[in-house]
Amino acid sequence: RELDALPHRIEALESEHGELQAAIASPEFYKEGADAIAKTLARAGEVEQQLLDAYARWDELDSRSKP
Repeated sequence: RELDALPHRIEALESEHGELQAAIASPEFYKEGADAIAKTLARAGEVEQQLLDAYARWDELDSRSKP
């Protein structure tokens, strides 16, 4: 079940990552307050790590499912 759910989780994380990266790349981003900037940058880092973890888990589960 976990293997079947991972593609959807990865897709959601990639979508959020793209949105965060677009926000960070915006010229308006650094005009925001320091707290908002820090939160967005922290979340971007969290999402990146979650993506790496999800891809690693997918690879692990996929390799187990093959004879």
